[in-house]
Amino acid sequence: MRYIICILLLAFTVQTKAQNLQGKVVDDATGQGIPFVSVSIVGANVATVTNENGFFVLKPTTLPFRLRFSHVSYNTSEADIKDINNLLTIRLNPATISLNELTVESL
Repeated sequence: MRYIICILLLAFTVQTKAQNLQGKVVDDATGQGIPFVSVSIVGANVATVTNENGFFVLKPTTLPFRLRFSHVSYNTSEADIKDINNLLTIRLNPATISLNELTVESL
C-alpha cells in the first residue's frame, strides 16, 4: 500500500510540473535577461511577468496557444507554442525611439 501511494504522489508531481511553461526573455543584442516583461496567452486571461533575470513560469490551459511578450523598451513579439516540455527562450529587439532635436538657448 505504501508503494502505491508513493507512486501516485510521484506521478501527480511529474504531471503538475509538465503542465507549466518555463522560459526566459532575453535582449536579442546582448543575450541578457529582461526583467518585468509582460507574458500573456493571446485570447485568454492568463498572464505573468518575468523576474529580475528574465525568467517566467506560466500555466497554460490548453495546447497549442499563442504567447505575447511586451515591454515598454522593446518591440512586442508573439510566438506559437505547441509543446511545453523544454525551457523556452524568447529574444526581444530593443524599440527604437526617435526624438525631435531640442535646442536650448540662454536669455
